[in-house]
Amino acid sequence: MYRRNPIEENFVLNEQEGSLSLLGSSATLRDTPTHTFVGRRQEHFNCEVSTLMRFDPQNAEEAGLTIFANENYHYEIGLRHVNGKTEVFFRKNVGSISVVEKSFDYEEDSVELRILADSEWYKFEIVSPNGEVVYLGSGECGLLATEVSGGFTGNVFGLYATGNGEKSQNEARFDWFNYKVNK
Repeated sequence: MYRRNPIEENFVLNEQEGSLSLLGSSATLRDTPTHTFVGRRQEHFNCEVSTLMRFDPQNAEEAGLTIFANENYHYEIGLRHVNGKTEVFFRKNVGSISVVEKSFDYEEDSVELRILADSEWYKFEIVSPNGEVVYLGSGECGLLATEVSGGFTGNVFGLYATGNGEKSQNEARFDWFNYKVNK
């Protein structure tokens, strides 16, 4: 599913490779205008969502995986360009507060992004190409609940890309997306 009216040229499906490439608009996930986002509604408390992303961000570009309630309530994990380097980051957006909980330089050309959910927590981790699992942090599910965030649509796991104020020049390629129900 998309949010609002998607800018169609920002979504490129490569049928031969089975991948989806996203080109970030100037809008971020915190902005009301249309941003580059495609998602799947969260249907289960206990689930795991993952994707393999290939992205070489430049300027202020970023892309990744989010659990999204609305513009003011969401968590995300991804890659971004900061101070001439690419870094992995985990960010929490709750009301007017937006904070990067953890970040570090990342030199690989691909990364598996994961969100593990249960009835209380969203846990965020990456898997590097060599198989190393790195835990980045967690966010309370209750802060994204309708009673706190407002609205009525429920939470959505989504792939996104943004130029953070400028249209992106580089595509983020998502080789696959997996939603797995855990018992």
